[in-house]
Parts: sequence; C-alpha cells; structure tokens
Amino acid sequence: MTVTPRYLVIPKAIAACTVLLLAHALTANVVTAGNAMTVTTQSGESFGGDFAGIGDDSMLIIVDGAERAIPFSELQSLTPDDVASETGPAFRVTLVDGSRIAAQDISLDESGVVIEPRRQRTIRADLRKVKAIRFRASATTTDAQWLGLLEKESRGDVMVIRRPGDKLDPTSGIVEAIADAKVTFNLDGDTVAAPMDKLEGVIFGSTASVSDDAEIRIVDVYGSQWSVQSLSPSEPGQPLKLTLSSGLQHELPLGQIASMKLSSGMMMLATEKPAAASMTTYIETNVDAGLIDAFLGPAASGDADLAINGGGKIEYRVAEGFETISGTVVRSNKTKIASGVTVRVTLDGKTVWEESLTDTEPRGFEIPIASARRVAIEVDCQDDGDLGDMVTILRPRLLK
Repeated sequence: MTVTPRYLVIPKAIAACTVLLLAHALTANVVTAGNAMTVTTQSGESFGGDFAGIGDDSMLIIVDGAERAIPFSELQSLTPDDVASETGPAFRVTLVDGSRIAAQDISLDESGVVIEPRRQRTIRADLRKVKAIRFRASATTTDAQWLGLLEKESRGDVMVIRRPGDKLDPTSGIVEAIADAKVTFNLDGDTVAAPMDKLEGVIFGSTASVSDDAEIRIVDVYGSQWSVQSLSPSEPGQPLKLTLSSGLQHELPLGQIASMKLSSGMMMLATEKPAAASMTTYIETNVDAGLIDAFLGPAASGDADLAINGGGKIEYRVAEGFETISGTVVRSNKTKIASGVTVRVTLDGKTVWEESLTDTEPRGFEIPIASARRVAIEVDCQDDGDLGDMVTILRPRLLK
C-alpha cells in the first residue's frame, strides 16, 4: 500500500507547550524529508520556502531569500515537498482504539499479541486491545465483506476463510495461537491448524467495538494509522513518543510520518440534519409525498444508525476537513427477505460504492471523500418490488 503524504495541521487553540512539542517534531520531520516546504496560514495564504528554525512563538521560513517568522497561532499547515512513500506489509492489525497497524509479522500466545511493524519497535498488546488481524491486503472484492464482519456481533472468535470466488466464510470458535504462518483454532472442542494463506483473517469476539474518535491521528509511510491519546516530549531528531488511545506506548521515527492531524475527527450522520431526504414508492400512489416521506422515508434508528426503506435516499453536506465516509449496511432481520435490494453511496451524484444484499450478512464501506461536497446513501429496490427492503446503515460517519 502506497501512502500519499498529506499535511501537518496545527489548530489555533492548541496549548503552547504542545505547540512547542509539535514544532520540534515538525522540525525533525522536515529536516529528514528536506528543507523545502509549502506553508499555508490561517488566512489562506500559501507559499513555498525553506525551513530555517523555530523562534519563541513562531516558525522561521526563508522566503525569496529573506527570513519570515510565522506565529504558530497563524499557521494552518506545513507540507514537506519531499516525503518518501513506502510499500507497506500486507498484515493489518486493528486495535479497539481505531489504530490500524501495518505489520510484517504477527504472533499470538497466552501472553497476548506480538506485532512487528516495519522499521519500528515491536508492540506487545493484551488481546483485549486487539479487534482483528487481517492477513491479506485490502481488495475491492472482499473489503465490503471483511468490514461488515468487523461490525457483526459474535459470542466467540471468528476465523474468516477465503473461499474460491472471493467469498469470505466466517467460522466461530476460539483462536488459541498464531505462529509459523498458521492459526491454531478450537472448533467445537477440536483443534485445527489453519494456514494463513487460506484465511482472510481473524476477528476476536471478546473485544469492544472499534472507536473512531481519537483527537490525534498520525499516518506513517507504511500505511499504519495511529489513534493517539497524547504525545510525550522528545528531543529533536528522536522518535515521536506516542501513547495510543488504548494505552499502548509506541515510538514512531520522524522520517516515517506521512501526516498528522490534531482535532476531533468524527461526525455521526444519524445525529446530523440531512441536506435532503426522499422516498419513492415502487408502486405509484396518490398519497401526498410529504406524508410518504414522514412515514417511510429515511430516519435515524437509535443513537447512531439510519433506517432506509427501498426507494429511500438521504444526502448530507460534507464539511471541510473530512476525508472518509465509513459505515456498514445490513438488511433488517425483522422482515422476510422476498426481493433483491441494492445499496449505493454517491459523492456529488457519482456512485462510488454499490452492494446487492441477498441475505442478512453485513457489508462495510470506507470511502475516500476527496473534494466532494455532498454524500448520499440510497436503497434501490430494483425491479422486483420493495417487500422486505428495509436496510439499516450501522454507524455511518465522516472521518477526518
């Protein structure tokens, strides 16, 4: 996976001591990647220059041969002009705090999970802090199935087998060990050793749902996404010391940082007012459209979900700074499945994700928003009627 570097953001309200810490981290990262950079201020001014140091309360930049001091309170972003992208390892470890760690090797025994990121310190995690391990790289043919399984409740661990035709087959049991490219799995009292190359991954049933609400998010050049609770002081040129939201400690070499953002980064769509919502019945009717929308149109379900009947569509404006829409779709188990139904996600009217639901198995999505200004979710009842076409969108959310 190749990660495109983004930028480092310093909010206006950040505390002075944290600003200085981040300034040192930015300094070391810029020096590692090269001195040339693009600077953007809070007023929207953008210009190129060379890093020249840090003053008492400002960043020093050489612009057209002259030194310019930019106060931290006015600084919006710094974009190093040359940060190397790397191809990361295929393994992905998802922690309950939302971190996703690209690992070149993984093992599991009675002491917990041992995670080995590339060119970083080994991480040892209690199993309760780990939600899942995916052994294969992300792929459009299996992502929806895998992401859906992450949201599905299970009383035990799940071993996800890859079947021909990119079909994922979840099997419940207990993961006892991971070593030597095999997963030791207890299935109804019988122990089997499943080769990793036959599996999509494993999901641990004793752990909580994955969180997306970290205040600090760091992406490294290998594709790891770190949900950070706090940054500890570190000397310029030394690794950045992270305390993850799960409480795990880690060190990240400055030259491996691709992006850093500091702000609350999640918007739950179910709690937001939609820009538009509509309902089109399969059979034409003379009933007032407003009445149909009120009774059958898309609506919030609980605190975080959306319920959409076949023919329904709901649309939201995308605020600046959000980069991903994420969620899981599943057909209602309260009605008998009697027809086909397709769920679509569109960005500015263009379809970017589509899944036909023929059963009650969940399907998940994580879609880059890019520069889109509107996102919509639509349930199409196809040509066989809308009987049983209610779909629940689990935790649809925008992420920064």
